Amino acid sequence: MRERVGWERWLVGLGLLLAIGLISLYPYAGWAWPAQGHPFSFLFAPMPRYRTSFDLWTNLLAYLPLGAVWANIFRQRGLLRAVLMATLVGVAWSFTMESAQSFLPTRRPQWLDLLANGTGAALGALAWALLAQRVRSRARIQRVHIWGSGPISLTGALGLTLLWLFAQAAPTPIWLAFGDVLPIEFGIRPFGALDALTGSSLPLAEGERIFTEASLVVCALLGLAIHLKLGLSGQPSWWLRQVADNWAWVITAALVIGVGSRTAWILLLQPPPLGVEAIWASLAAWFSPGVQVGLLLVALLGAAVAFLAPLGLCGLGMVLSLLMVMLASGLPSSVAEPSTPIVLAQGQWVNLRGLAAWAATLWPIISMAWLGLWMLKSRRTLRR
Repeated sequence: MRERVGWERWLVGLGLLLAIGLISLYPYAGWAWPAQGHPFSFLFAPMPRYRTSFDLWTNLLAYLPLGAVWANIFRQRGLLRAVLMATLVGVAWSFTMESAQSFLPTRRPQWLDLLANGTGAALGALAWALLAQRVRSRARIQRVHIWGSGPISLTGALGLTLLWLFAQAAPTPIWLAFGDVLPIEFGIRPFGALDALTGSSLPLAEGERIFTEASLVVCALLGLAIHLKLGLSGQPSWWLRQVADNWAWVITAALVIGVGSRTAWILLLQPPPLGVEAIWASLAAWFSPGVQVGLLLVALLGAAVAFLAPLGLCGLGMVLSLLMVMLASGLPSSVAEPSTPIVLAQGQWVNLRGLAAWAATLWPIISMAWLGLWMLKSRRTLRR
């Protein structure tokens, strides 16, 4: 009998298609009808005169995960067919996006993008096939049908970690200010939010800014550590269990991921030319006193909550996510943005800005939903 494809795999695959579509059609405005020439005329256009290696690599890398995910969806049809069908999905979706760009005056559809996207999808599918072949040749690992210690838990934790990493590309005025979904009157302003005379939002004072930055860093990084702890616990792999059982390693991993990924985004998003002084200025603007205090508090508070059981950590993660939403929603719109987000917003990855902003907005909400489901499904098992 053929293996059934779980709904979660279809959800991830369709989600990737939607994400790539949002990137490809940004800024979602200025649609022109009819199209600029024939919608398929880009297939017969000459080689583009102006093209950078950055554009080619980003088009190729964007479709790598798409090919791997869709090959996994089609895996019950055999490795070769899975690779071919995943590549076809990537090429078809890229062709659809390039054709749709013909109706956007701000975008330029090109057959070179289609070629790079199709190559990326094929390479991603091939990488999945090689990995699947290697796993199949080893002893089969028995699945644990428990949310608290099985593959579903690991997939959710890793997915949220990847979303957290991508959200850092959003040009937020304060680092890790995720979850700005509430009206400002429902947010938290530690030292007051509104002008009593005008009713307008007051800018952050220096002390309040440091407090807010430190609080957001604690909520985001400690929440990330909790996701890693819950996702890695009870996994079949010995080394994953070793990391999960040592809370100091988990906290260290969260700190390294947070600082390393932020530094990497600054280097990637910095507009050319990449001068040393400009890079150091961006790093200095990001590594503010509030961030420094927050990183220290993460290490201290991480040690303080090491005694908590998994259910306690799950509850703490939900509280941190809610606090992050209320802090981010309390930030005044009039706050003067530092140089780092302004520079990043004008960088090469401008098409990712809208999608990254959505990721930053929704991450705490998705985190709370996942932790609530984890607690609901794991409660009975963990109490045995």
